[in-house]
Amino acid sequence: MITYSNLTGLSISYLKNIFNEAFSDYTIPMQLDEKQIRAHLESNDFDPKLSIGCFDSDKMVGFVFVGHRDNRLYDAGTAVIKE
Repeated sequence: MITYSNLTGLSISYLKNIFNEAFSDYTIPMQLDEKQIRAHLESNDFDPKLSIGCFDSDKMVGFVFVGHRDNRLYDAGTAVIKE
């Protein structure tokens, strides 16, 4: 069953793993470690309450990382797992 939820409470490790899986099939695969994903999310003012994950049962299969700065919201990373 497909469900959607904000990303509150998900660990940096979990977000790193799903980010790396989602971008693994790029021509130049993006593989970030925890320090790099944390820096990416912090530099984009990532807000897990505003960000959305798409879940198939318990596995996240897509996401929109939303940044929030001043009165603006913006895309800080969007992907869907190929499978």
